[in-house]
Amino acid sequence: MRGHSIALVLTIVMGSVGLGILLGHLLDLSPVASCLILLNLMTFVVYGIDKKQAQRGGSRVSELALLTLALFMASPGALLAMQCFRHKTQKGSFLFKVSCLMLLQLIIIGALSSAELGVMINLDPPAQNPR
Repeated sequence: MRGHSIALVLTIVMGSVGLGILLGHLLDLSPVASCLILLNLMTFVVYGIDKKQAQRGGSRVSELALLTLALFMASPGALLAMQCFRHKTQKGSFLFKVSCLMLLQLIIIGALSSAELGVMINLDPPAQNPR
């Protein structure tokens, strides 16, 4: 699978976005939320497949592909899979990278949420019309 890592990541990301938008529309969910749910679910599955392949001595998913999946706002799925499957937990540098991605993503979500909240509650006073 090493040679196909980029194709795997692109397929999962694009498929999750497409399915997420469709499911969001059908289930009356936010398209962003449904995309993130699917992307995290798919990331979880890929980490599980890689663990099974490691046990069998089969073809593996590259670390770059695993990290790239986590980069696309799927670090919660990656960290959950790492704990559930006990996969890559002994490799400190990998765990550190995924944890840093999650922290960065939480900061981004917090910044976007506070900016959106500021717009919703209209923190900027309306301009006064001079007469």
